[in-house]
Amino acid sequence: MKTSVGSCSASLVVSLALAAALAVPSGCTIHTTPNRGACTTDTFGAGGGNNVICPGTNTCSCAAPTACCMGDINATEGECVAPQTCASFLLACDGPEDCGGGVCCITQSGSSCMPAGECAGDWVCRDDSQCAGNAGGSTCKSADFGVKGVSDRGLDGLIGICGT
Repeated sequence: MKTSVGSCSASLVVSLALAAALAVPSGCTIHTTPNRGACTTDTFGAGGGNNVICPGTNTCSCAAPTACCMGDINATEGECVAPQTCASFLLACDGPEDCGGGVCCITQSGSSCMPAGECAGDWVCRDDSQCAGNAGGSTCKSADFGVKGVSDRGLDGLIGICGT
C-alpha cells in the first residue's frame, strides 16, 4: 500500500514521517490506495489488442482510443486519457499486436509503434517469437525496471521486453 497525504501542513508531514505516528490530527486527510491497483504479475499480456496495460486503474488497462498516462516509467499508477492530453510518460502500446506490423518500442518517455530499425529503446513483447531480429536479444522476458527481482515499479511484470 502507498499512502499520500492530502491537506496537511508541511511541518506536520515532516513530523509524521519522522515520528512514524499513526494518529492523524484533525484537518489532515490520509489517502491509502493499492500500489498497482488490479495489476499483478498474473496480468502480463492481459492488455491484448486495442488495450494497453495501465497500473493503478480499476481494470489494469485502457481501451483504445485512450492510452495509459503515467508520471514516468517507474510510476505505480496511471490514468486512461486521450494520448494528446498526456504531458508525461505515455504507454500507447504494450506489444506488437497494437502496431500493425511494426514493433512497440519503449523508452523513458513512453511507448509507441514504429519500424523495428527505428527503435532506440526496448521492444515490448508477449513471447520469444516477437523478439526475432532484435539486436538486444531474442528472449521475451518480464520487464524489471527497478530493483532486479522485485516488482517495485508499475510496469514490472506487466509487460515483456526483448533481451537476453
